[in-house]
Amino acid sequence: MKTSAFQLAFILCFLQACSYPRYLPKLKDIDVNEYGAAIRVVRKDRESVSGELIHADHAKIIVLTDKERKCKSIPIRDIKNYTLRYAKSRNYYWTTALLLALPAINGIYVLFTGPIHLVGALSVAMGSERAFTYHSTDMRAGELRLFARYPQGLPPNVELNQIK
Repeated sequence: MKTSAFQLAFILCFLQACSYPRYLPKLKDIDVNEYGAAIRVVRKDRESVSGELIHADHAKIIVLTDKERKCKSIPIRDIKNYTLRYAKSRNYYWTTALLLALPAINGIYVLFTGPIHLVGALSVAMGSERAFTYHSTDMRAGELRLFARYPQGLPPNVELNQIK
């Protein structure tokens, strides 16, 4: 009897371990974005190009510009630096005022705890501003393809002048 109860408990634990966590979203609820990440490329001649990342490989980056809505191909050797933003970050600067009021409960010690709270709140706010952003120092140009509209390369039936 003890053996069968132990076996039943083991089987139930095993089946529970095979299920997915409930806090994860279901597959149908996951957002799919058909566009590439926003990128700002600074060329060595100081020209700046901003827009959507269409394709990237070891030789060039193709960007759909914001202003002209035309694709520009930029050779990697002509790029000075770039900044890629793949999602919109949240603004936490509103928490600074709240976290500055919080040390008031410390009385006279607010002279010591206030600056600590200020540094903490501003570091969180500034860190959240840089979330979802990669710079040229963080990622090689060849890895940018992971955030492009066409990460495997342009399909054979798509011309650059057709992309809008």
